[in-house]
Amino acid sequence: MTTGGCCVTECLTTVQPGHVMCGSHWARVPMDVKREIYHQRARQARQERDAPELLATAIEAATQSVQ
Repeated sequence: MTTGGCCVTECLTTVQPGHVMCGSHWARVPMDVKREIYHQRARQARQERDAPELLATAIEAATQSVQ
């Protein structure tokens, strides 16, 4: 598996596959936004049609919440 980078633009931290952002940024994301990401990931795993778009929206909300 390959690693990626934190989705926060100015962060250069490498994150493990499946992680949205580094631990220090993730800790600052509000719990309701985290729950939405978990929910949309579960929907994506079940291959529900709109899950990828809604997951992207939730990740954007998480990114915005820590900037």
